[in-house]
Amino acid sequence: MKRKTYILLPILFILSFLLPMLVFTLQDWHDIQKDYHFDQIYISSDIAKKYPVISEIYASFYTQGENAESDNQYLIDYSSAPLEDQETYADIKSLYEQEISKLIDKSIITNPLVNNDGNAYIIDFGILTLRNRHLYNLSQIFSMEGNKVVSTSFDLLKESKKIIALDISNEAVALLTKDDGKEIMRSMIQYLGLEEIEDWSYTDNGYESYIAKLQVYCEIRHYGNGYPTLEIGVIPLGQHSSYNVKIKSAG
Repeated sequence: MKRKTYILLPILFILSFLLPMLVFTLQDWHDIQKDYHFDQIYISSDIAKKYPVISEIYASFYTQGENAESDNQYLIDYSSAPLEDQETYADIKSLYEQEISKLIDKSIITNPLVNNDGNAYIIDFGILTLRNRHLYNLSQIFSMEGNKVVSTSFDLLKESKKIIALDISNEAVALLTKDDGKEIMRSMIQYLGLEEIEDWSYTDNGYESYIAKLQVYCEIRHYGNGYPTLEIGVIPLGQHSSYNVKIKSAG
């Protein structure tokens, strides 16, 4: 009897550690496989129905990196893409041109920030990436001189066809002021068609809405000795902090 006890005790001891790990592993696998209905979890069904872009913003945020393989990256000329995909990517390119032009028209960005001469916005180079099932990214590098890199990056929702995040590194970024930042965020809310949501309020971390459970941020960050980077985005409420880095007056 004692011998059986000595044998069973180590086994029970080991199982007491392995079983919780197995349970958590299975739970993680189940969560990864599950489709989340963000409109039911985070926002009211009325708001989700009226503003479907909100649910897609949530879905894109919580599936970041889902399909980040290099196989999903193509040059804008699409020469490396399969023939059956080239028409699709041409449509996406056209959509990007249209939406970036809207950002310029709404004064969210300016022609100097995106190295445009003021004519129709045309994309003739860059890399297009399918980040996940909800989101495309377009990245462009205009010039490189040591640490001085002029570049842009735009995230675009597949279904809502709206740009929800952008990064711009350019010497023109340094000319922006704190008041410019507030106007940019207000214009971003209008661009997304969310201006009728009545509880938008300005905080240290940007504009926030507890009805939509969203926050819009606009910041200038400095990375090393390169050009300052303008970062604008719309994400789920509480997922972004300014870390005391805010748009500051050039003066």
